[in-house]
Amino acid sequence: MTQMIQSYEVLERIGAGGMAKVMKVRHRISGEIRAMKILYEQFAFDPQYKRRFEEEASTSGRLNHPNIVKVYDYITDGDQLCIIMEYVEGKPLSKVIGREVGPIVHDNALPIFFQIASAIDHAHNLPNPVIHRDIKPANILVTPDRVAKVTDFGIAKVLGEESHTATGTMLGTIEYMSPEQMTGKDVDQRSDVYSLGITLYEMLAGRLPFNFKRTDSILDKIRVITESPMPDPRDYYPHIPDHLVDIVRKATQKEKSKRFNSVAEMIKAIRDEEFVNTHDLEEFGDAPVTNPSYEYRPPVTNGASPTVMEGEEEEEESGGGVMYGFLIVILIGVIIGLIFLISTLLKN
Repeated sequence: MTQMIQSYEVLERIGAGGMAKVMKVRHRISGEIRAMKILYEQFAFDPQYKRRFEEEASTSGRLNHPNIVKVYDYITDGDQLCIIMEYVEGKPLSKVIGREVGPIVHDNALPIFFQIASAIDHAHNLPNPVIHRDIKPANILVTPDRVAKVTDFGIAKVLGEESHTATGTMLGTIEYMSPEQMTGKDVDQRSDVYSLGITLYEMLAGRLPFNFKRTDSILDKIRVITESPMPDPRDYYPHIPDHLVDIVRKATQKEKSKRFNSVAEMIKAIRDEEFVNTHDLEEFGDAPVTNPSYEYRPPVTNGASPTVMEGEEEEEESGGGVMYGFLIVILIGVIIGLIFLISTLLKN
């Protein structure tokens, strides 16, 4: 039976995240194919989540750039809150890095990266600048003809406007966050510069700088990222040009005053192959020793990204949950057995 949401026929689910799912839909009259992001029902009645979803629609609707997924409308249908977006035939950059091609050769990586950076630069140069705050390969769609589309402005911050996020709240994906963002401090354009630097690092090296286990807490990750020198990306893939290594190093400085002041400055530096400005910058450290058989996989996303494809990261997370659940059941059984044994001994 055909499901209709207002004037849209639901065709199939194409993505899911922590807060919303994304459906491929067709307009009943025009026949146009769109993507519809639907807030999960359990969040639709929560004023905070509802307001954040509405702000995402409002913020994204201001953006008009060929490398940003276009938002057309915000609609409600009963209890369903929906954002109508451009439908992009492509896959998340996260599915390409480390899974299909590993490191992306810089001649192929830079044309994609320039599109991503141009999109973020557009957002930063609006009358009220928009800070994305969740730039990562999972939030970048790449079409078969290598057009990049930045999506998911769900936790974006509009400078100069009132924020409804409590001071000190940490939003985003820890592996790509700037140190000031992960510690709940004020963010500006340079926080997105940091996330772009980590994204470029991952594109060129085929992996993120640090290895984290599932058992590592958020505090463990924050400590490593904020205190440990970042490994040189050439430790993971030695064929990265020196000037791009310098770009990554400057963009990912822990102190934001040492980063590029803007995305435009970063783009200009990448185009200038003679760029060398490493004065007073923190040096790269040594790569951690890893098991040679270790297969790198991008981090599990924990936000509301609509670009996480069905059956990818979610399956990883649920698999880990089953294992932990099994261990807990065994532990409970052991405890009950010990209690019974001690009770029996005391009676005797």
